[in-house]
Amino acid sequence: LFVALPLFIITSFFENNEMDNKNFKNEVSIAKAMENPQDGAILGSVIAPNASILIKGINDRKGKVEVRGKTDENGEFFINGFDEGTYTITIEANKNKEITTYTFNDVEIAIGEVTALGTVTIEVNMKNIWKLSLLLILFIGFISCSSDDNSNINEGTARMSVKLTDAPGDYDAVYIDVRDVVIKYNGSDDEVSIGQINAGVYDLLELTGGVSVLLVDDEIPAGSISQIRLILGDENSIVVNGETLPLSTPSAQQSGLKIQVNRTLEAGIFYEFILDFDVEKSIVSQGNGGYSLKPVIRASTEAETGAITGIALPAGLQTLIIAENGLVEISTYTNSAGTFVLSGVPEGTYSLTIETELITGFPPVFIQDVVVVNGEVTNIGTIDLSL
Repeated sequence: LFVALPLFIITSFFENNEMDNKNFKNEVSIAKAMENPQDGAILGSVIAPNASILIKGINDRKGKVEVRGKTDENGEFFINGFDEGTYTITIEANKNKEITTYTFNDVEIAIGEVTALGTVTIEVNMKNIWKLSLLLILFIGFISCSSDDNSNINEGTARMSVKLTDAPGDYDAVYIDVRDVVIKYNGSDDEVSIGQINAGVYDLLELTGGVSVLLVDDEIPAGSISQIRLILGDENSIVVNGETLPLSTPSAQQSGLKIQVNRTLEAGIFYEFILDFDVEKSIVSQGNGGYSLKPVIRASTEAETGAITGIALPAGLQTLIIAENGLVEISTYTNSAGTFVLSGVPEGTYSLTIETELITGFPPVFIQDVVVVNGEVTNIGTIDLSL
């Protein structure tokens, strides 16, 4: 699996931030599935041009229980029918009868919850590269036979910080009560607390325009981590049309909100994770006037992505900025000063759309060929919509 990583670019990144027609069907199916939850589900997307995709979830602990599903025409998938348990999720890309796979290990699925796996980009390479990968697998397999079985936790420590930010949502406020941040290592059921937590009740809708909150920053054992979990308290609520309502968070106080990351942390390296809530997709109306949190969170590291910043005038308006390149779409709002930051943007060339409230009468502005480089911030300057 890990030998094949050069063939797969795992962005650990949930890119379904858009609320447009092409994924409306997914939004409806998710909402219906969660109205009367009898099972668990997984959610994500796959980028694999000209390949057919099959997703399989296998639970060996329950006698080889298997759940299958496929992506839709946009590469997105929502698969329910899972019993509670720990699964191996395998994504198979079949291009011209050449199959390439990526596997998520130790994916925990609970009844009534949607586990977001993020976006996987799969490149089906030429056969000589595939043969080289097989040779590497055989080589590492040989070494593994003569080494200790403790490959997921390494000697030394890595530094890890976790920041929380938010994608747009059409509510007055969404408050979550963050009590702790823990991680799980691949192959282990133990939870490891990262360090002293910056606990508190945070309004997710204030974490836009480049604003984020640092939840934790500390040293942890180096190794391969499978999950980051946010443990919530009881003070979770949502404000809709001026009315404050309780926000149900099933099992978040016990097992936590699970974000699959599947990342190896090397000793001596600093990793800064950004957890980006997609509020629009994370809030589910229960039909009885209540609301529940079914979190859709994309996780990325700043070292593996770039950012886009700028200023949109006039300030004080609710201005939406969207960056897209046909594979990725990311959005945010400006803050009160008109400043915006699109964080966690994969390297590439993007088209930007800047649009504000219809009542202003200002037409949207389109900017082409915005180049993003990993580890760098692209500043597009000041855009005045009123001109």
